[in-house]
Amino acid sequence: MRFLILLLSFLASPLLAQSLSSDYEPIGRMEMVIDGTPRTFHIATIPAKERSFAEIKEYAGQKMLTITGVSVNDKGSYARPMISLTISLAQYGPKGLMSVDYMEEGRGSKQPTEANVGTGSLDMQNFSLSENGEVNLDFTAELIRMVADENWELSPQEGMAPVSMSGHVSLTIPPEYRVGD
Repeated sequence: MRFLILLLSFLASPLLAQSLSSDYEPIGRMEMVIDGTPRTFHIATIPAKERSFAEIKEYAGQKMLTITGVSVNDKGSYARPMISLTISLAQYGPKGLMSVDYMEEGRGSKQPTEANVGTGSLDMQNFSLSENGEVNLDFTAELIRMVADENWELSPQEGMAPVSMSGHVSLTIPPEYRVGD
């Protein structure tokens, strides 16, 4: 009986830790399928640190939307894998999904997995951004596992298959993390 209780508590512990701790304020989710496996990524703010995993900022006069979905560790903190999207809201020039970065478990900063205008493939559909910061979108991407040399020049990592992903992103960005609000 003791063995059964220990086994059940061991199996249940990862399931119970699937939400972020009270240090985070959830603002959305990414419901993803990565290489055929369904996964949920959390999007949140960290009020005590005045940080957000999603925000609209201005870079060189153009608005950019960045969204990061995170996994949750057994302590309720964010962990890898993570997915970051960069979307141009430019009034002039390129618009739309500009990059997807996938921070995989076990791969460091010299081994990014990414898709952008020059690497992999990206497609975004059904994008909407309301006046109150509600964001919805669907996307598909094929990301390339890259490796950096001693000068941080990236090239595809030989022998590593691309990562296929698709999913739906839904969140509401608080006003303090939206430029112009």
